[in-house]
Amino acid sequence: MKLCPAKLLVAPQLPSTQFPHMLALMNANNAQFCGASIISNNWGVSAAHCTVGFSANQLRVRAGSSQVNSGGSIHVVSQIINHASYNARTLNNDISLIRVRTH
Repeated sequence: MKLCPAKLLVAPQLPSTQFPHMLALMNANNAQFCGASIISNNWGVSAAHCTVGFSANQLRVRAGSSQVNSGGSIHVVSQIINHASYNARTLNNDISLIRVRTH
């Protein structure tokens, strides 16, 4: 097997319209730590390894921005549903649903 050398990728600034389905998961201090994708008006999907150990009131999501710390709108998470068979050791069933409170 041939190994490729590690490379640092620097993404250009993208307009928020480039990926309108993306959400940034943030902790109570508004620090981004994971991502999610919009799947309906008030639901997002993420990885369970991002949400396990958090209660809904500890998380926020930023929508409509390609910036980590600004832009778009911040919404309160009202419910987290981690896959019942999620395994932190193997990462099997590493999926989580996030309900976002809309106004």
